[in-house]
Amino acid sequence: GSKPAVNKGAQRVENASKTGVFAVQDEPGFNLPKEVLAIDTLRTLHIEGCSLKDLPSLAALASLQRLKLPKNMLSSLPDISVMAALQQIDLSSNKLGSLPDCFSAMKKLKEANFSKNQLTSLPASLGQCAALKNLDASDNKLTSIPATLGKLDSLEDLNIANNKVASLPGSLEGMKRIKRINVQWNSLSTLPKGLLTGTALQDIKVEGCPLKDKDAIEGWDKYLERNNKQQIQNVDQRVKAGDLSMGLGTKEEYLANNRDR
Repeated sequence: GSKPAVNKGAQRVENASKTGVFAVQDEPGFNLPKEVLAIDTLRTLHIEGCSLKDLPSLAALASLQRLKLPKNMLSSLPDISVMAALQQIDLSSNKLGSLPDCFSAMKKLKEANFSKNQLTSLPASLGQCAALKNLDASDNKLTSIPATLGKLDSLEDLNIANNKVASLPGSLEGMKRIKRINVQWNSLSTLPKGLLTGTALQDIKVEGCPLKDKDAIEGWDKYLERNNKQQIQNVDQRVKAGDLSMGLGTKEEYLANNRDR
């Protein structure tokens, strides 16, 4: 006796309710079974490269820890304020023109990737994601970033490369743990005072910005010292790991070549 054919969608729903994970990749004609969005124990929703155009309500997914919907065709995101357990959100490579301002309860969110969309602004409530370490909003149409991001004192990486941001809020000096900022290809003509003096910033990428005299920016000299020190540490680690066999010559030559990016 041959087994009766099991409906693939129904099988996936059953698996997701057992495992807490629903994951589908690279299925262009994919239809999201609405039963999945009723599984209140779901921890991971990962739909990638499936030409997904819209999402129904996600209000039942209060246990969700990972929301990964990259490489789809989403033009909007429903309210996700119920997701207080969320640790990771990836909405990169969609068609989002805006995001709902509903991040204030997300005290566990560590990584947020909104890159490669059509966002003209970021929600102010992102500033309340106290655990956020990594925020990527590169390749959008941002003209500014909210001053509330200065409250993100766990943030280590901020990437807003390839946008239309003309100035950064002075409040960003509140990012006490910030290590890396990428603002390449924006319209910045200067940097806020405290960003270089009031934080531990080690690496800021500014290529393609119409920055006036860099050396006149307050704290630029101190920043360069930190940047060089960090590069020397990186090279030392690679030397220890036997990783500098790429014909780069001495450590000094390597640093000289990489000093003024």
